[in-house]
Amino acid sequence: MKFDLTNVTTSYVDKREGLILPTESSPALAEFIGIMAGDGHLGNADGENHHLIHITSNMTETSYADYVNKLTVSLFGLHFHTRIFLYNHTVNVVRKSQGISNFLRAIGYEKRQCIMSIPEWIWNNALELKAFIRGI
Repeated sequence: MKFDLTNVTTSYVDKREGLILPTESSPALAEFIGIMAGDGHLGNADGENHHLIHITSNMTETSYADYVNKLTVSLFGLHFHTRIFLYNHTVNVVRKSQGISNFLRAIGYEKRQCIMSIPEWIWNNALELKAFIRGI
């Protein structure tokens, strides 16, 4: 499925760092949305100006954080930041990006306090649905 990205706004930082937004659906994008649905958070940090994409996993799963980072590079052309927190044994993969945040909402993904809306295009394609489930 092709996406209409005409209303997706990106920040100066997104443009400077080379953000690439996918123009059509793919199993990799469906898997990323599954990861966001299972372990992720999409919201604003420090008010409305910082759009935060945040994925958390157990500290013993550092290879998972590496996998997620490779996936984000292949999808968006940007590295996410990996942070290890010893006090609660977690690994966080984080990025502030207005473009990615707006893109995810434009293609139908939203998550607020564990209530999600999953894009319709995922449910209509068996290959993308499998990738979405793998991501969860």
